Amino acid sequence: MNILDKDFQKNPYVIELETHSDQRGLLVTFATEDIPFTIQRIFTLSVNESNTARGGHAHKKCWQAILSIGNQLEIRTINEASDWQYFNISSGRCLILPPNNWSELIFTSNSSNALVVASELYDKEDYVYEIPHNKLTK
Repeated sequence: MNILDKDFQKNPYVIELETHSDQRGLLVTFATEDIPFTIQRIFTLSVNESNTARGGHAHKKCWQAILSIGNQLEIRTINEASDWQYFNISSGRCLILPPNNWSELIFTSNSSNALVVASELYDKEDYVYEIPHNKLTK
């Protein structure tokens, strides 16, 4: 995708990461060249019970790359135009989430974890909790 493309800058998309598998397990590589921003912060998310949601917000400035560590994640997003998108993220896949996309991560198992790479340091003023256009369901 061209980073100057208007839709590229607005809509979430999935990238496939380089993976290597053998009898020992799976190796997934994630390089900074895979993402369209400079990394400022990295954090992980986990849950205590399966089918638990995390997130429930958008960011005004912050880009994020979301990777599943372990089991699959279901991610739903909605943009400013009220377009819903649903993503299943498993090992070897990464969701690139531009600013102004409200998102919610559903952890399908209590052993699911997410690694989030962000373009900005934590700033509580960057968070938007209201779903665009108040559309709560698709």
